[in-house]
Order: sequence, then structure tokens, then C-alpha cells
Amino acid sequence: MPRSLWAKFQRAIPAYPLPGRIFDRYESYEYTPEEVKEFREGCTRLKAGISNLRAERALRKLIYACDEAMQRGSSLVFSSD
Repeated sequence: MPRSLWAKFQRAIPAYPLPGRIFDRYESYEYTPEEVKEFREGCTRLKAGISNLRAERALRKLIYACDEAMQRGSSLVFSSD
């Protein structure tokens, strides 16, 4: 995704800076153990405000992954193919 589109995407969701990092399925993303809790909070707030079942399901999976990472004190890594 061109940098200008990425900036536009981030401006569209300023209240969710950590979830807003994920914008290209062909990129990899990492959240440090210190960022995982904030990432989870952003996903939880996003989930509360949506009505799309597929998006809700995806956010539930992200929240679960955050819970597992926090229990282990580990990072959260999303790796593209």
C-alpha cells in the first residue's frame, strides 16, 4: 500500500493507533510485550462498535491472541506469507 494511503488509513482511526498499524496483509507486524495490552484494548473498543459478524470474529481472535501473549509475557507477531 502506498505511504499516502497508509497515512490516510491511520488518520481515519486515530483512537486506535496500535490496531491501525495493521493495514497491509502482505506486511509483517510485531507488538512488543509492552504494547500487547494497549493493542488488546484497542481491539476491544473496536469490537464494541461494529456490527459486521466477520469483523467481530476477527477481533475476537485478536483479543484471544493478546490474552495468550500477555499470559506468557511475549510479543505478538503477525507474519505475512
